[in-house]
Formats: sequence, structure tokens, C-alpha cells
Amino acid sequence: MDKVEISTADAAVWAGTTWSVLSQTFSVLLGLVVLLTRAVVWLVSWFAIWPLHTLLGVVLVIISPVIWTIRFMLAPFIYLMNKMPNIEPFYIYFGSAAFVGIVAGMVLQLTSSTVVSVLGIDSSNQEAMGHVKSEADEKQQILDDQSSQESDWPWLEEQPHTPNFRRKRYTEGLLSQTILEEDDSE
Repeated sequence: MDKVEISTADAAVWAGTTWSVLSQTFSVLLGLVVLLTRAVVWLVSWFAIWPLHTLLGVVLVIISPVIWTIRFMLAPFIYLMNKMPNIEPFYIYFGSAAFVGIVAGMVLQLTSSTVVSVLGIDSSNQEAMGHVKSEADEKQQILDDQSSQESDWPWLEEQPHTPNFRRKRYTEGLLSQTILEEDDSE
């Protein structure tokens, strides 16, 4: 028998080839184990979930008329919600207008109440200013209030028990003040 001499280069190639074959075999076996594990997990979970899936299907069949009725009733709203991107400028505009209106109203109310309190126009703050009313003053004020709130329609006063009978209310503050204008002399 002849001895076959193997050089170091040939040994390295043979060792590399062996390692690559073992590596590929290991990769294939690992892939098969992962695949088998996934199949077993899927199968077990399917049989665990199958009764719930079947029960859900039966429930959906039973309540499907209710679902379709609700979908029919909500269809206009769903249609409008789908069209919302087309009307985005409108609701941005109206939202901005509402914000500006709210801020303007708050500023107007704040300035009005400040002017009323600074000028002392508010008649309900007389007690807070240190005026003490006597009992006779209170009775006189009640009589004055009743006489000043008489209606401009005398035929309503003749029928005080009718449901439409209302006395005229006078507002307090700046809204009750008269705006005096000067006439031009030209």
C-alpha cells in the first residue's frame, strides 16, 4: 500500500470542508427543530382556541341583525367622517371663529364689570360700600321696585293670574344706562 501524503494545505482544506459540512448540517437540524416547534405550538393553540372561535362564530350569526341595523343607522355619520378631510378648512375656520368669539366675550364681560365697579354704577353693591339700610328703607325700596317694574301693557295687569303674565324686568349695570347724544348746532 502506498502511503498518501497529505500536505498542510490539503489538511486545511479538508478541515474547512468538514467544518462547513458540520455547520450546514447543524443549521439544517436547528431549522427543522424550530419549524417543528412552531408547528406543535400552532397545533396546540389552534385546538385550544377552536372552541372559542366556534362560539364567537355562533354569537356573530345570532347578533348579525343587530350589527347590520346599527351599521345602517351609523352609515350617515360614517359617510360624514369619511368626508371630513374634504371639509377640514371649514371646521378649522369655525373653530377659530368660536375661539375668537369666546375670548372677545370674556374680554367684554371683564371690561364691563370693571367699568361698572370703578364708576359705582352697580346698585347691588351699596351694602358692600358701607351703607346700612334700616327696615323702613328696605320697605321703601321694595315699594319703589314694585312701582318701577309695572308693565307697559295695562290689559296684562288686569289679568294677573294668566300664565303669560310677566312683569317687565329692568337690567342693571351698563345695559340699563341711557346713552346721551349731543345735537349738532349747525
